[in-house]
Amino acid sequence: MKTSSHLTLAILTTALCAGAGAGAAELTRAQVIAELHAARLNGDIQVGESSLTLRERFPQLYPAATQPVVALSREQVKAELESARRNGDLAHQISGERLNERYPQLYPRQPLGMAKTRAQVQAELAEARRTGDLEVGESGLKLYERSPERYAAARAQQEARSGTAPAGL
Repeated sequence: MKTSSHLTLAILTTALCAGAGAGAAELTRAQVIAELHAARLNGDIQVGESSLTLRERFPQLYPAATQPVVALSREQVKAELESARRNGDLAHQISGERLNERYPQLYPRQPLGMAKTRAQVQAELAEARRTGDLEVGESGLKLYERSPERYAAARAQQEARSGTAPAGL
């Protein structure tokens, strides 16, 4: 009985595999080219000796799959392309890096986010000292990890204020 069930399972598996192969053979040349083009646009093609796809190697170059597609007019697309050319936001053909990262001297600097004021930085440093959230030495341990009893009260206050558990506790 066991042998016949194994034989039946093997026959069913073979039939399923043969059916899957037959379905793949029905694609036309145009469909294969369209799928290849879509895979290139989505970064779903493996490159090099690694098994990583372009999307996995360069995630910043490919939008997240969950983003809704917004239809743009031809003029809007042309304006975006010209802006990307001007700012160097296009990908290098070989390395995949953005041109403004590969050749920064050729493109204007990208504006940085809002910088913190000196007072804000000093306030953050004082809070980190108070709660022991500073790294000590080459070990990478933070003060509250080396001496948890010393910073327990301050970290409990911080937890009560923020409503979340502080890191490391």
